[in-house]
Amino acid sequence: MKLKQIKLLSNQDAQTSVFLSSKIGEGQNFKESLDLFFDAYSTILNPFNVSIFFKKEEHHVELNPPFIRNLGLAYIYTNHTYYPPHVYLIENFLKLDQVYHIFEKGDKSFYISKLEEQGILVIQSEKTNFGFDNINGFNTIINLLSKCVINSLKLERLKTFSTSKHNTQSPYPTFRFDKEANILFLNHSAKKITTHFEELKWVYADMFKECLSAYQTKEYEQIILGTPYSITIKPIPDQDVVYVYAIDISTRKNIENKLKEEKEKAEKSAQQKMEFLSTMSHEIRTPMNSIIGSINLLIDTQLNPYQSKKLEMMRFAADNLLRLINEILDFNKLEANKVSLEKIRFSIPDTMEHLFMMYALQAENKNIGYQLKAATLPVNFVMGDPTRLSQILLNLISNAIKFTEEGAVSFDVECTYQDEKSIVYQFIIKDSGIGISQDRIDSIFEAFTQADTSTTRKFGGTGLGLNITKKIVDLLDGQLILESKEGEGSTFKVSLPFTIAENQKEDKKKDNFQIIEGNLKGKKVLLVDDNEFNILIASEFLNRWEAEYITAKNGEDAIIKLYEEDKTVDIILMDLQMPVMNGYEATKIIREKRDDYYQNLPIVALSADVASENISEIERKGFNGFASKPFDPETLLTKLLSLIEKKSY
Repeated sequence: MKLKQIKLLSNQDAQTSVFLSSKIGEGQNFKESLDLFFDAYSTILNPFNVSIFFKKEEHHVELNPPFIRNLGLAYIYTNHTYYPPHVYLIENFLKLDQVYHIFEKGDKSFYISKLEEQGILVIQSEKTNFGFDNINGFNTIINLLSKCVINSLKLERLKTFSTSKHNTQSPYPTFRFDKEANILFLNHSAKKITTHFEELKWVYADMFKECLSAYQTKEYEQIILGTPYSITIKPIPDQDVVYVYAIDISTRKNIENKLKEEKEKAEKSAQQKMEFLSTMSHEIRTPMNSIIGSINLLIDTQLNPYQSKKLEMMRFAADNLLRLINEILDFNKLEANKVSLEKIRFSIPDTMEHLFMMYALQAENKNIGYQLKAATLPVNFVMGDPTRLSQILLNLISNAIKFTEEGAVSFDVECTYQDEKSIVYQFIIKDSGIGISQDRIDSIFEAFTQADTSTTRKFGGTGLGLNITKKIVDLLDGQLILESKEGEGSTFKVSLPFTIAENQKEDKKKDNFQIIEGNLKGKKVLLVDDNEFNILIASEFLNRWEAEYITAKNGEDAIIKLYEEDKTVDIILMDLQMPVMNGYEATKIIREKRDDYYQNLPIVALSADVASENISEIERKGFNGFASKPFDPETLLTKLLSLIEKKSY
């Protein structure tokens, strides 16, 4: 096997290869080893069938009656009660001058590989990639398995016959010891490692006595004179001796180490990519904050129709750019398995109502029907991740409205399963839009994919939305089903499991804050940011809200000004990435003050770096909330009012 092929493996294939290679040779015997390996393989690919055939004269092992007689092969292993011979596939394969080949017959794919020159392995599956992104990854594992199979059979032959006849010509070291670890017999291959057993005679004496007493075969790996060996100790109690067999596993270890190195490189590369995206997110969103903030400020001024129309065009373009940035960040987080889930109590009906209302105006502007069909649900409050649920449903609703020019879009939910502790809700988003052709349904959830290129030209988008949605549904142990017919519309069904919340009582709803100018009057805000444009935009909104405010350019400056204000600040807006002292450090120092005022003072984190892993743990770092840049003015104001009201000092 060429180790350089491993360099072609994707991050996922490298992880899969490391996982499967760790399962090779784990069993106590040939059959058990293969069972354990293919049990592990079934977690990667299922269903599949496998059979192994060996030349009858090659190994002294018990074979089932041969059924491919004309090829001189015998049936030695299968994971299935019946596996048809497929003689024509093997005959065709043997005519090819290659180690492996993939045949397709009907809706089945067959992977056939030579086990060196001594046997044939056949795997049947419905998938042509056999569980790997690239077939090279699968070949790597099969090559390693091939060596293990052959070595195991040779070792079993040694075990079977060495008790009556010492195999002096075996290429594998073979010993016979008495219970005191005195060597009674060794073959030629064993001479090169004899000193190891002589130097550790007292250790092996105890081990041999234990094996004889328990009549238990012992297997382990040992490095002897710099070479890794698989050691098997087989006791023969009636003769009061033990046999020791050693197999050089250098090749396997080299492959495992190489795979481990490639996995670590892939993980390091993924981490570097996330760090780059985090930096780029911050660098792009910072000027976007100034652009969108300026647009929001101008829209609230006296404008003529021409100016108003142009500003709406600018806001639409800026929002699309921001959405593109967010989708790329979400996609890479999911690819790197960096997405964290929360499990909190929330209301399904309230969540659906809020999500529905978010797109009511957009549907009205397109003059299409828009319906929420939620019937009475058996359980209102569940434990789960409302943020990820909203992300899934908002993307599907947004797509439904975007691709529907006439007709209607409906949003429904129904219970499909319930027991005492859990419930499964199916969310249904149906539209009468352009639909998707049957040959594109399977690929529509792939990254950067849309129904066709004309869809991208007409409707825009990155083709990441449905891929992200599918990955989040999978992350939540759910199921996403698409039913569609081109020209007639699509129906997306999302089934998600939830834990039933113990408290099913309705929360007392507080009156919503009226988003009007002057509702922060009498409140003092400490605004901390090192970017002058961000200070300018935030200051404009604070002035409109009639708040009193002071500014600081970094965390150190913020602490000094906070102490100077002598406990008169009502809330802090704290940027996270700043020179001298960042927002995390400043907040930690504030919270370390043993004073109720500093313990309860609301601190809202402001950051353009939404890709950072620290954001998901923001409340554990002393903050009361988080607002991304660019911020939505009404959302930020509502958050400030809510936190000021809740403070208890």
